[in-house]
Amino acid sequence: MSQLSVSESQGTRSLILQSALSLFALYGYDGVSIRQIAEKSNCNMGSISYHFGGKEGLYRACLFSFDMSEVDEILLDLTDPKDSSGITQKLKHFIIKMGNFCLTNRNALCMLARERHTQTAFSAEISHKFYHPVFDRLTEFLQMAQERNLIRKDLNISFFVRNMLVIIKGETLFYENADSKIDLKMIANEYLKICNRSIYV
Repeated sequence: MSQLSVSESQGTRSLILQSALSLFALYGYDGVSIRQIAEKSNCNMGSISYHFGGKEGLYRACLFSFDMSEVDEILLDLTDPKDSSGITQKLKHFIIKMGNFCLTNRNALCMLARERHTQTAFSAEISHKFYHPVFDRLTEFLQMAQERNLIRKDLNISFFVRNMLVIIKGETLFYENADSKIDLKMIANEYLKICNRSIYV
């Protein structure tokens, strides 16, 4: 295959993937047909089979279309809590960076959220690949802070982490505000103002 043909093939694959992402995010697996995806991507149905092996293969490719290394990079900052201001700063950066990641990969993450909510066959894999690494790293960071007497000993860290992730998910994936762009810095600042009154010793 010539270099031009390879480039065209990759372009077709990307076009199919992006078209499918937008449709699956809105209507779910059962609500989208191969024909709809082909029409939206202006490709023939045979191209979908060629690149993804069919609808299920395409759906799986959409689910995991984000780059997990970006998440790993975000989580690297959650280490070595030294004082309350440092903890707040690290959590602020986490909320902003993870929020931007969610916005960039909104369609795929909406699909992940639906899969987890309905407990499909993909749920366990999604939890293992995406949700558990994020939850576990945040939990470990706060547990270390707790061991160093930087945050309250009676703080329910599991609840705190779940709450933070729900805020990020809700604001970036499910909250619609047509009048303004989502201000992640404001969200982080206001959320942590509330948290700071209750988590520190």
